[in-house]
Amino acid sequence: MLGWLKSADALPAIARLATTDEDGEVRRVATGALGLSTEQGHATVLPALLAAQRDASWPVREEAATTLAKLVPPGAPAAAPALEVAAADPDPEVRKTARLALSRLASDTSAPTAE
Repeated sequence: MLGWLKSADALPAIARLATTDEDGEVRRVATGALGLSTEQGHATVLPALLAAQRDASWPVREEAATTLAKLVPPGAPAAAPALEVAAADPDPEVRKTARLALSRLASDTSAPTAE
C-alpha cells in the first residue's frame, strides 16, 4: 500500500481513497494508512480523517478515530474535538475507540512537564 512508503506525495491519493472509494474496506484501509503521515502531511490527512468520521461504514469511522489518535503528538489536544464527535457515534466500537484515545490524550496532557 502507498501508505507504507510514508511518502507525502502519496497522501492525496490515499486521502481520496479514504473518502471516495466505493468499497468500505478500501476506505477503511486507506484511512488507516493516513496514520503513517508525517507532520508535513497533516494538512492533507486531517480533512480526510474528519470526512471518514462521517462515513456510513462503522469500521471506517472506527479507523478514523484510531488514526486520528495516532497522529496527535502526546500532550497535544488538537484532536480532542474530532474525537469527542466520535465518542458520541452510534456504533459502540467507534465510541470505545474514541473514548480510549481521549483518555490517552487526557493522561498525556495531565502528565507533569520537565522545566
